[in-house]
Amino acid sequence: MRALIALILFLLPVASCCAQQYVGSSADSYRIEDADVGRIKRLMLTLADGSTVDAPRIANQTAFDRPVFSPDRRRVAWGALEPGCCTSYPIPTALVIFEANRIVRVIREDQCIFKPVFERGGSAIAYITAALHGDSGGRAHLRRLSDGKEIGKYIVPNTVGDDDSEQVAALRRAPKWVKEIHAFDQ
Repeated sequence: MRALIALILFLLPVASCCAQQYVGSSADSYRIEDADVGRIKRLMLTLADGSTVDAPRIANQTAFDRPVFSPDRRRVAWGALEPGCCTSYPIPTALVIFEANRIVRVIREDQCIFKPVFERGGSAIAYITAALHGDSGGRAHLRRLSDGKEIGKYIVPNTVGDDDSEQVAALRRAPKWVKEIHAFDQ
């Protein structure tokens, strides 16, 4: 099995934004050609042997959202952005798990899927489901990748106005995997 080692992101062009950013280390390189974050038009994966593969799309997918690697770099997950019935832009309606040059699992929920994080050494994935706008809480889910079974769920309360005390308290009590989903929010 070939390990995934890098992502090259090609984002949808936006006329008002032409920023270029290059970030790299000894093993990885990311090229972001546009700052329209979250609407990646083409996702190219570079494998350990140096070959590249375009990440496949599921039916109705128009773009990719926030790809993440498993700790062993053998899996990558991304949100599949699909047309929404009530939006003028695509929304993250599915979570795609890609391994060994193929899609191994597609996860769908009743709300949008945000913030995927690989857990348990890459054998599980955690994410939040929530309303598209105005909802800073949501439901945290933990799913085993081998069979897709939900093995954990945690409700994160919404903030009310400027009062986030209930949410902060809930996150303080939350299991480690929930805290990792919310780590970059704090």
